Amino acid sequence: MTAKLIFKILTQKQWLQAEAEGVFRGAPIDIQDGYIHFSTAEHVRGTADKHFAGMNDLVLAAIETGKLGGKLLYEVSRGD
Repeated sequence: MTAKLIFKILTQKQWLQAEAEGVFRGAPIDIQDGYIHFSTAEHVRGTADKHFAGMNDLVLAAIETGKLGGKLLYEVSRGD
C-alpha cells in the first residue's frame, strides 16, 4: 500500500524553527485558526499561487497521513 501524502507550505524560517524544536507548531494562520492547514497534491499549486505568490524562501513539506492518526480532518476547500 502506498502512503498517502499531504503537503504544508511554509517559510524557510518556519522550517528551521520546526527542525530546531523537533515539532512544527503551525504558521501564524494555523495558530489563528486553531489547526494546521494542509493541501492535497491536487490543491497545493493553487494554495501556493493564492497564499504564497512572489515568495522565494518556501519549503514544501510532505507528510504521510497515516502518521497523523485520527487527528486528520478533510474539509472542502473554499470555492471547491
